[in-house]
Amino acid sequence: MTERMKEILSTKKSLLEEATRLKVEKKFDEAADKLAQIKLLDNEYNVEQGLEQVEKTAAAADVPAKVPENKEKSMVNGFKIIAKMLKKQHLTDEEKEAISLEKALISGDNAVNGENHLIPEDIHTAITEFRKTYMSAKDYVSVIPTSTISGSFTFEAGEPTGLIAFEDGGRISTGKEPTFSTVDYKIKHYGEIMPVSNILKDNETGGLMAYLNRWFVRDSIITENGKIFDTLKKDKTPKALSGWQALKHSINTDVAADYWIDGIIITNQSGFAYLDDSVDASGRPILSDDVKEATKKRFNGLSVIVFPDAQLPDVEGKHPVFYGSLKAGCWFIERKILEFAVSEHIFFCENQTALRVMESFDVISADKNAYQYGLLGQESGTPDGDDTQESSLLAKSRSSK
Repeated sequence: MTERMKEILSTKKSLLEEATRLKVEKKFDEAADKLAQIKLLDNEYNVEQGLEQVEKTAAAADVPAKVPENKEKSMVNGFKIIAKMLKKQHLTDEEKEAISLEKALISGDNAVNGENHLIPEDIHTAITEFRKTYMSAKDYVSVIPTSTISGSFTFEAGEPTGLIAFEDGGRISTGKEPTFSTVDYKIKHYGEIMPVSNILKDNETGGLMAYLNRWFVRDSIITENGKIFDTLKKDKTPKALSGWQALKHSINTDVAADYWIDGIIITNQSGFAYLDDSVDASGRPILSDDVKEATKKRFNGLSVIVFPDAQLPDVEGKHPVFYGSLKAGCWFIERKILEFAVSEHIFFCENQTALRVMESFDVISADKNAYQYGLLGQESGTPDGDDTQESSLLAKSRSSK
């Protein structure tokens, strides 16, 4: 607000007070004259305000737009950085900082052979999106990020006993002492060395992403899935499930109802085919459609998640099944960064450059009571169902297909 605008407002206030006084004294002609002066001041105020706005707009146009610091950093292209390193080209200070694990500049004009660096954020995001095209067991367990190489978690063991009732003013009894168990974790490193053709320099983004998807992303998920399944089996005696009725009974009796809320069933392709072919005594399929996800099926109210036989193989002809809350039963501890290094020595004879990508994680057992591990399959000579009639219906159903 300009000084003149402040003066106008002050004058208007005085004129309004005088007009009010004159009205009370019934001096209407003089009061009307004061109102006319106020109207003229209103017009002057509007003109003054408009001029002030024009001046501000003109001044702003003369000031160059300042690019925020984080915007400048986001302009660094991670694909171009790695491509330049593969071609042994000079990196700018901003590019060096973007891939520095210690937020310090890389010594020299180029990266040192074999030195680990941080995967740039845009490539990390692209890898995360690529992972969604594969079946990942990480989606069904708890993922815990960490910045430390080792540590431990404490879990309460045994069943909770609840609160203790007492009379008003009375003494509260001491509850049952809870028992705890400690589980240690130690981050391990997993990586892969991929030969990158020198043709990559002609197609930085698409070319590099094709290599990462073909060599790293797919193998990374296979490794993670294997570690998760091994942990789910650890210290668990598999339940012998003679058929789908046995599986249903075990879900109802061996898994506490608390764990049904986020409970699921994980099996392999053969296990799913076994369940999908099964029918009840009335000839109806035992699997129902999942109303939330049309591509999935449900058994006994739990979603059935299917993994390839190659990643979750049969055990002596029986199909592995995990059922219950796997998020409560298994924790995936991951270091939320990916590292890479380049070298032109390893594939010198092939005129290729080596790109090594690494991830770091550990998988630990948490609440072992939250889920069960079973081996599903009909025992030799044992009807799969309630009675012989169901077995006969099953045979007729299959023969009619």
